Amino acid sequence: MNRFLFLLFLWLVWLPHTSWAWDAPITLTEQIALPHHMPREVAFEALRTRLWLHGLEKSADSIKQKRLLALSVPPHLHLALAHSALATTITEEWRNEDTITLRATLSLRDPKGNMQEERLALVNTLVEDAKQTLLALDSVWPSGHIYTEPKALPPAKKKPLTQNWLKLANTLKALWLTQQAITPLQTNWLTQASAQENLEEANRLHPKDPRILTLLGEACLLHNNPQKALDYTSLALSIAPQTHRARYIRALGYWKMHQLGLAENDLSLAIDACTPKKAAPSYYRERGTVRMILGKTESMCADFHTACQMGDCEGLKYARSKNLCPHDP
Repeated sequence: MNRFLFLLFLWLVWLPHTSWAWDAPITLTEQIALPHHMPREVAFEALRTRLWLHGLEKSADSIKQKRLLALSVPPHLHLALAHSALATTITEEWRNEDTITLRATLSLRDPKGNMQEERLALVNTLVEDAKQTLLALDSVWPSGHIYTEPKALPPAKKKPLTQNWLKLANTLKALWLTQQAITPLQTNWLTQASAQENLEEANRLHPKDPRILTLLGEACLLHNNPQKALDYTSLALSIAPQTHRARYIRALGYWKMHQLGLAENDLSLAIDACTPKKAAPSYYRERGTVRMILGKTESMCADFHTACQMGDCEGLKYARSKNLCPHDP
């Protein structure tokens, strides 16, 4: 019995230090015949999306085997977690008039630094939309199937509605570009300035998507273009008023343009739009900082304390360095 407990202790000590990465990157290769009369770009986007989803599933399986489920990620977010853990490169192997061959190179990283709930939820919606769009394309595939088994769709739906091909392919490409733009880094930002061009292309292909518009506004903000950030996030909010991330990014844009009253209002609305106690600590910290500039000391301290209770004590430490907020509320 003592030996068993000793071995269990060693296993528990050793587990956190195991490598989450594969020993080496792995590759997946898939090929499809180019359907008659179908534009090549349509088949390319369909195969790339199928290969990307396959890579996510393989990554999720690997994460399960490494007992990462101890981190209590809900099952419906496993593919989103795999996205945070996976570096994926997909290239065309060779060009042929009759076939398309793509190769995916997959590198699995430790995803524990990418557990931000907002990031996982966003990626999850992109993955689900990619699945549904691929299913829709499958239903109009000229012959056979690109995504499902033949029995998965009724024969009556197998009509070559060619007018839908390019629209569905554009949606798939937009979703691919958007998920690529989401940074895997452990920061409060969901994207980076360098993603602006790809997000603009995604917005052109799939306009009026509040997720794309919000990320595009964030990229513009990071590119030091607050006016464009305001334009994109305002459009996102006109489509989906409860998009709290868009309000947060727009607030930071107002702040950069020295419109502090509007910034404070948007930060308050962003916090209110989140479910109770689900707002990111940065929302409170940023509102506290705006209130510091506005001279609203009492409410500033309340925000800094809330942020600190959620794990972000940067604002409170700064305030106390200025002899503000000396006591807990």
